[in-house]
Amino acid sequence: MSKYAPDFVAEVLAVYVSDGPAATAKLYEMPKSTLNSWAAKHGLSTDAGTKKATEAACAKNVELRAKLRTMLLEKCVDMLGRMDSPHYEYQGREGERVVYPVAGAKECQSYATALGIMLDKYRLEQGEPTERHEEVTDARKRIEDEIAAVLDEAERAKQG
Repeated sequence: MSKYAPDFVAEVLAVYVSDGPAATAKLYEMPKSTLNSWAAKHGLSTDAGTKKATEAACAKNVELRAKLRTMLLEKCVDMLGRMDSPHYEYQGREGERVVYPVAGAKECQSYATALGIMLDKYRLEQGEPTERHEEVTDARKRIEDEIAAVLDEAERAKQG
């Protein structure tokens, strides 16, 4: 005899079919192996529940990524503002506070680096390219072509 009432098993299996094994195991605090065993005994499949859970996770990820993009842009604006804002530094054993009217060169460089990384990640999230591809001409080949062109021109001038 099972330690679980048939009504309870039926309730759990209904959730199992609709929400999938992981969500059911979490909800009822039961091992997935028990749920999978019950499902197998009753000939149940979790395809619908898994699809539903996957769609829900995808929708949540889309929402979170949109929020992340907004936060990245807000932080970029913050970094730009910090460059022109008063900058505080603590010096000496007593930690004396020194105020500068704007951030110094080193601090601006740090802010600019952080800003560049955040903008790169924003562009990546937008699906934009984050690197440039350039064709670099071999200098030796270019020089050889230029010399050949000059020699050809000189030969043509010599002949006619």
